[in-house]
Amino acid sequence: MKFLSLFPFLLVAWALLIFTYQSYMDGAVGDIIFYLVLAGIAIYWGIKRYRKNSHNTSDSAKLIALAIGLLPLLYANLILMPIILAGEKINESGMVYVLVMIYSPIMYIGSLVVLMLYFKLKKK
Repeated sequence: MKFLSLFPFLLVAWALLIFTYQSYMDGAVGDIIFYLVLAGIAIYWGIKRYRKNSHNTSDSAKLIALAIGLLPLLYANLILMPIILAGEKINESGMVYVLVMIYSPIMYIGSLVVLMLYFKLKKK
């Protein structure tokens, strides 16, 4: 469960590093600094969450739902990794993040409802 508390933050930091790469390819220095700072904040919050050892069932449900909700972000990052490793610009391929904006909230809310119901029924 401890790694699950760090996973969403690492995934967000990874996406921000992809945005940093695209900003580097575009030559936007301000954006590079902005995305690197945001990635650092995401990792800091992840480490803070990792050190906080909570065994509350509702907190666990929220954390599992967050990890499920971020699966489209993992998919988008995996789609863009070959482009980055080839040293090319992301350009239109970055539109894969529209998928993340559409499906992540739906998956998060749906899994949160299911998990909260599961944990409430499990208590009874």
